[in-house]
Amino acid sequence: FYAFKTQLQLFLLFIIIVQVIREPKHLFLLGWILITSISIMAIFLLIEQLQFINIQGKLGSLSYQDIHASAQGVRGDPNYTALYFSIPIPFILSYAKLYKDIIRRSILFVCLILLVFGIIFTYSISGAIGLMTIIVFFVLFQKNISLLKKVILYFLLIPFLSGIFFLSPDSFKQRIQDKYNVIRHESFSKWGTNRGDLWLQSLNIIKENPIIGVGLRNSPKEITHPHNKQRNIEAHNTYLTIAAENGILGIFLFVLFAGLILRKLFSKLNILSSINENTLLYLGSAIYISIIAFLIQAMFLETLFDKYLWILLGLAATFIKITEQSEKIDCRSCPV
Repeated sequence: FYAFKTQLQLFLLFIIIVQVIREPKHLFLLGWILITSISIMAIFLLIEQLQFINIQGKLGSLSYQDIHASAQGVRGDPNYTALYFSIPIPFILSYAKLYKDIIRRSILFVCLILLVFGIIFTYSISGAIGLMTIIVFFVLFQKNISLLKKVILYFLLIPFLSGIFFLSPDSFKQRIQDKYNVIRHESFSKWGTNRGDLWLQSLNIIKENPIIGVGLRNSPKEITHPHNKQRNIEAHNTYLTIAAENGILGIFLFVLFAGLILRKLFSKLNILSSINENTLLYLGSAIYISIIAFLIQAMFLETLFDKYLWILLGLAATFIKITEQSEKIDCRSCPV
């Protein structure tokens, strides 16, 4: 009952966002709220890590356990903290293309640095995947760059990302190496806190309850940790959890719902690109890329009951509604 009530509340949040926001400037304002509020989260995390650095004496001496404990955040898992840090990054990159004054660009640059290093200091592999997804899609969406130049940029990103990796704490590098060794010498099912084993158990639940599933929040009761045999373990995969708890119909409806919003949003972006309405194009692109990165990271987390998912989907649906209100889009009120 409580799970159903929570899901209903989140869907109502989605409806409220769509109904209340009526102008592009409100969408821009919400983007700024996401940027500033989540950047403040990153500041607190990094301050705590700097305290560790002062105590330990040098950056490389930080242990994974230290970072893991201090980066857990309100969800008790640093992977969620990294997920939240990735949400505003597409907005920062898009706003930086719109704003020409040095003050706002400097604020955006500082927020970008905070969020990127915040992701690094969560030690989250899914967060790193989300960051790479954002970079790939942002470059892909640049209409003034030829395909050849985009390919060259992707190759140039390899040493850039490698540089970020080598600047990270030694214990983070060791964690990446450990995960690689597990996949190479043991099995993929052991990767990422035994996620593979948990996913296989979820697939068995789906196989046994394919139509209606086992009910909201009941799948953890059917999953056992492969090491300590503890129950009430989440599958760490949003899509498998939805299918296990709501059946094939449930996951079909969720994918259809999110897919239709993304498809319609992408269609609107193409229209905006054709008429050179760059202000709304950059805003819509930020929303689109943020959702894509969120949904990719959802493959490793439980996000159906996360408010940020429904906020982003609400922003996308609102953007579609605003661009459909008139044949000629007027963005003179946009704060750029």
